[in-house]
Amino acid sequence: MSKTLEAIEKVEEVEAEEKVEEAEAIEKVEEAEVEERVEDAEVIEKNRRKCRRGRSHRKSQRSIIRRKSRRSRSHRKSRRSRSRRGRSHRKSRRSRSRR
Repeated sequence: MSKTLEAIEKVEEVEAEEKVEEAEAIEKVEEAEVEERVEDAEVIEKNRRKCRRGRSHRKSQRSIIRRKSRRSRSHRKSRRSRSRRGRSHRKSRRSRSRR
């Protein structure tokens, strides 16, 4: 009789330990999720801050960035021409090709 009681107690102990372990695992997962959400929020906030600054600010920063970067002049030229796609731009190109 006492052996069966001991066996039952042992089983209950093991089950209790398993429950504790499971609870700890769940807690760890939840903690990681919270941390992830916080990081996501920080990234979103950073992007918002970027967007709040207008186009003129970005344009003024571009020259600074250009000085820092070692990109070729032809690369910059192509970038510049891409932004000038108006009618006057096409006209000037046409006249240039005639010469």
